[in-house]
Amino acid sequence: MGNRASKSVAMGLMVLAAMTALPTAHADDAKPSPPPAKTQLMQGPTLRETGRIAPMFVQGNGVEIQKRSDLGAPKENSIQSASNSEERPLPQPRVGVIDHVVLDRQIKQRFSAARDCRLEVGRRKQLPLAHVTAGTLTLRWTILPSGEVAGTVVVATTPADSELVDCVKRHMVSWTFTRPRGGSVSVERTLSFR
Repeated sequence: MGNRASKSVAMGLMVLAAMTALPTAHADDAKPSPPPAKTQLMQGPTLRETGRIAPMFVQGNGVEIQKRSDLGAPKENSIQSASNSEERPLPQPRVGVIDHVVLDRQIKQRFSAARDCRLEVGRRKQLPLAHVTAGTLTLRWTILPSGEVAGTVVVATTPADSELVDCVKRHMVSWTFTRPRGGSVSVERTLSFR
């Protein structure tokens, strides 16, 4: 590898030396410049070794460059203001109706089972109930027309063990209620651990 690299450097030096030995015809130079020393070749070629860059002229049918005014964006279609168009109300989700007495009784039963989460977490962590942090949770859910629950949310309003919150959420997902009439019903209740 080292031998190949040194050969390629030597070859490059020879080519560069040959290029610089050629006479250059510049209007301001009467005689060719002497070849550069080896130390100059290692620093890289100068403008005289590489040649000058001349301006480019287009002859005949050249390419025509567009003016900046021609480069504008295409015109956009006009938009009617909101006051001119007919105002249509957005469709409202159908809100169902459910008997509150029946709903409260069913929620009381579901909450009784959800309160067992404190015992479940205590057993899993091998802690007495007093050491499982459990305060007040706000529960939100939607009772679908089928009676199943969707959109369950559990928010700890006072400090509560995260495993306890997860357990309550798992219980909520499996809840079913009496089917509401006319659409879904959104419910929010507070669950307190004693």
